[in-house]
Amino acid sequence: MSDSGTNKYVKITSLEELSEVSNVLIAATYNKNPCVLSTEYNSNNRPAYVGDFDENEMIIYSEEMLLLTIQYDQEENTILFSYEYKPVPEVTLTYYLCAVAGKNNRLRSTTELTDACYFVPEFDEEGKLHLTCLDEEVTRNTMQYNQQNNLFACYLPAYEGILPDLYKLYVKPPTPDQPRLQNHVIDPTFFFDAILEFAFNYDWYPMMGYEMDEMKRRVAKFDHQIINGSLQPQTGSIDFKVSGNTHNLKYKFYCKSLYRINLGDFIYYKNRYLHVDEVQDYDEWGVREVSLTMINLTDYRDFESYIKYLNGDISVWFLQRHIKILLSN
Repeated sequence: MSDSGTNKYVKITSLEELSEVSNVLIAATYNKNPCVLSTEYNSNNRPAYVGDFDENEMIIYSEEMLLLTIQYDQEENTILFSYEYKPVPEVTLTYYLCAVAGKNNRLRSTTELTDACYFVPEFDEEGKLHLTCLDEEVTRNTMQYNQQNNLFACYLPAYEGILPDLYKLYVKPPTPDQPRLQNHVIDPTFFFDAILEFAFNYDWYPMMGYEMDEMKRRVAKFDHQIINGSLQPQTGSIDFKVSGNTHNLKYKFYCKSLYRINLGDFIYYKNRYLHVDEVQDYDEWGVREVSLTMINLTDYRDFESYIKYLNGDISVWFLQRHIKILLSN
């Protein structure tokens, strides 16, 4: 198991943490194992995948676990859980977890955004998390884990299931007494002064959040800024396939911590778009470190549309947005 923490998820214990994360796992603890809401789907509820904890009670991530995107409204204290699904390669649909009104215990996925998709998070005096559907017409409104059937659904509050927890990606904090496996172009002790001389400016596209399009689907918003820092190639490989070879290029980027570059952002370098995969907020010298991977622009449709808009290709951008809407109907 890697010691970087990139495949481990730690429990969220406060509402404040929800404002700082964009992806979570939903999991309940049963028989000392994490039972995680899985990628498996049926029409009425969400089966669980029984995973493993490490020695620190962090979940060891597996691809059978459904990594959800969350949108937390701090003012309204509501959470929206979503994920993307491609029925065909050309179409990407956004699904939302939702409770269902009626006499049955349900936890479904829907492309239609309604009040039943929003959950109100609350921690009780014992530190247990309660996720309650916002829709007042839904009486079976409390998300719980059913240990008899190994699934998640929404039940009456009195049901004696197991309340789930939310888990966020664990990022190992830097420690002064631990050697850092990084390769600054310059001595990090003098980074604040030397970066002005040795670093370069790059086109930076920070993700600014999400908005709802005409079909009430969540679309990522971006901005165009300039960031100054040191970009360093790391590893490269080629996947040879009949359909075409794929280049896998990875980079490290170092900048002053005043730049709030974060997960989901992009940097443009030598006709390549690099996606931010990992972030170390800052080290002992105030240096922010991020890991980036070269991407195929067509795999990130929201960002691709924004780039076409910036390049003046408004007609294509407009047409694609509406074709996407028509295909999803």
